[in-house]
Amino acid sequence: MTEFVCRPAAPADRAALKALWTASFGDSEEDVDLFLTRMRGRAVPFAVEREGEILSALWALECAFAGEKAAYFYAVSTRADARHKGLATALMRYALGELERRGVTKCWLYPANAALHTLYRPLGFAPCAPARRLILPAAGQAPLTPLSAPQAADRRAACLHGKNAVDWDAAALAFAAESADGAWYDVGDGIALLCPRGKTLAVPEWLAPDPRRAAAFAAAFGCERVEVAFPFWIGVGEPLPPPLARGMAPDYAGLTMA
Repeated sequence: MTEFVCRPAAPADRAALKALWTASFGDSEEDVDLFLTRMRGRAVPFAVEREGEILSALWALECAFAGEKAAYFYAVSTRADARHKGLATALMRYALGELERRGVTKCWLYPANAALHTLYRPLGFAPCAPARRLILPAAGQAPLTPLSAPQAADRRAACLHGKNAVDWDAAALAFAAESADGAWYDVGDGIALLCPRGKTLAVPEWLAPDPRRAAAFAAAFGCERVEVAFPFWIGVGEPLPPPLARGMAPDYAGLTMA
């Protein structure tokens, strides 16, 4: 029987990678194309193949931590008929080795569920500080001042200065906003990613002292409630499932890029 082969994915694999992504996560081809366009040059794809067929894949997204290169593992997936054969584990080991050869030793990810901890822990990943979340009714009113991705990147860096946090560039922040059907906004004493979704304002990242102020932005969008996520050091709210990290221990990993 032909052996499985782990390798960097190539441009010729694009159609197969898109098919695996859409089948695994239910995203549209337009969503995948948005990722591939926005993250071109910042996302390194890896794949497992057998006899020319892509059976498992992942992307390593370029980010930074403590002034050093880091990688965020994203869209780890295996074709349904090839699961439970160790392909994802083999691919992760291969990708980690390739990244280390490129000088990237700090990696992190958000597992889709707690059961996947058993996949990543043997590879050296451990839980780090979780973000927190509040769900509040809309109340008050606030001005809506959007920011461009470069403006958001500059403001975000200022908000997180001196903090033990993962850093993203403008292209990644633009992708995060577009993929969540939202935009970055100035919230007075910080920034936030605001994503109105029917009656709920989703705020995947709030970087300002008081997340309860997000209720006023929900009202400004005509939403009935807000669900806001923020760093743990703000000290209120319920903890979210923690990210896993290897070679680093961030106090705030931040966006999931989901």
